[in-house]
Amino acid sequence: MAMRTGSLALVVLVLGIGVGLAATNPTSNDYYGFVEGQLAGAVERLDAAAPSGDLVRQVFKSQGAMVVQSIVRPNTTRRNYGLFSIFTTKLLDVEVVVVGAGTVFVPIDGLDDVAKKISHLGSPPGR
Repeated sequence: MAMRTGSLALVVLVLGIGVGLAATNPTSNDYYGFVEGQLAGAVERLDAAAPSGDLVRQVFKSQGAMVVQSIVRPNTTRRNYGLFSIFTTKLLDVEVVVVGAGTVFVPIDGLDDVAKKISHLGSPPGR
């Protein structure tokens, strides 16, 4: 009897986790919010001494949502697996792959490369 109770508890736990993940599977809009936050962080780290860095920072602060809508949204595909989603975005000639599960996004590939390209936008020429 104890074995059946333990097995039943395990099945209930696994089903509960599955229902929780399915209910909180991130949407594309959740992903766009995540990307906007990541891009804002990369822009904030631009070289403050470089005039172009300040310009890029100001433009992104005022137009960040528009950048996501016009550049990220049309270049993103979402593969929905019910319990999680995989988002692929082509950004600055880099393919960014991010897994979203629950309320968490885990960058798998490309996000560091995009951040490096953004950091070069604010660097003085010849650096």
